Parts: sequence; C-alpha cells; structure tokens
Amino acid sequence: MLKCLKCLYNQQSSWLNKDGDIMKEKDILYENGNYWVCKIKGVWYTMKTGTTHSESIVGFDDISLAICYAKYLGKHSKGGVK
Repeated sequence: MLKCLKCLYNQQSSWLNKDGDIMKEKDILYENGNYWVCKIKGVWYTMKTGTTHSESIVGFDDISLAICYAKYLGKHSKGGVK
C-alpha cells in the first residue's frame, strides 16, 4: 500500500511517497472529493485522502480506469462529491 505524507516544503504543498520521493500538487492528475489519481513509476494510483496522509486504494496500468474508479468512489461514498 502506498502512503503519501503531506509536509511543509518551502511553503508549497508537497508529499513524500513511501520511497521518499517528493510529490508535488501538480502530480495530482484528477481529484474528486476525497479521492484522487496520481502516477508513480508507471502505475496510476487511485488514492483516498485521510486526516494525516493519503493511502492508495488500488493501482491501474491505465489512467482512464484509475479516474473512473475515483469517480465511482467519490459518487458512492458517504460525503462524496456527486
């Protein structure tokens, strides 16, 4: 499971993934409420935002599948964006 920890880095939104690589806000390719999609090392991850960190739900080899899944989760989860 991939975890991204939000940190303060030169007053910009950035995250560290489990390998210690810095992710920038521009690396978020799609966002729908608490769910978002990013690409790490050739895999498209659907992520869920948490209080202190985000966790991957699943990884796909196709961005369209990752975005469709994020849309589905956002629409069908409690408090999601419709």
